[in-house]
Amino acid sequence: MAVSRPNRLILPLILLILAIASTAWLIKELVGFHDLVKQYSSALAFSLVGVIGLTAMISALAAARFFWKLGRGERAPAIAPDDVVKAADVQTEKAE
Repeated sequence: MAVSRPNRLILPLILLILAIASTAWLIKELVGFHDLVKQYSSALAFSLVGVIGLTAMISALAAARFFWKLGRGERAPAIAPDDVVKAADVQTEKAE
């Protein structure tokens, strides 16, 4: 059974909305956490916010890469030449 185009776009759209909502929630909680820790040490608060922000960015990049690779089709396997010596000669000529 073939999947139609609109049905194929529903899951990524839902995941995008969920990611935006999660990011908004993370920022809200991070600001509250920063205010709480800032009462004790502003340097500690800044460093914790930096570490959490860096972790969030790395996670977002990893998720984006995962979905990008998931959306791409698989490459066709490379076809080995029948005559290896001739293929080596062609590669040598291209290198020169």
